[in-house]
Amino acid sequence: MLIHEYKHSMEKYRCGGATEGPMKNARMNAWVDLAAFIAAVATCVTGYVLWAFFPLGSGRGAMNFLDVSYQVWYDLHFYTSTLFVVLVAIHLILHYRWIRNMRMMLVKK
Repeated sequence: MLIHEYKHSMEKYRCGGATEGPMKNARMNAWVDLAAFIAAVATCVTGYVLWAFFPLGSGRGAMNFLDVSYQVWYDLHFYTSTLFVVLVAIHLILHYRWIRNMRMMLVKK
């Protein structure tokens, strides 16, 4: 009986099959962090392209880079940076308890 209860309680921590508990939270955090990283890299790349290949005062509206217009690069930059900000907000919400506890620990000292 005791072994059966142990096996049943450990099923939620199995690799690849976690559906509840700490593993589900860790998996969600990992996906949010990965998506935020990808959005940040995309924002950096599009920002560099805008800075390097579409200089100010160059009639950039008529220019293309990799056969993509300035407006498309600008839109990509705007939407990836907006996505990054949203994902960072979700990251902070997911870590709210840790942030609260750290703040309380620092205030105590």
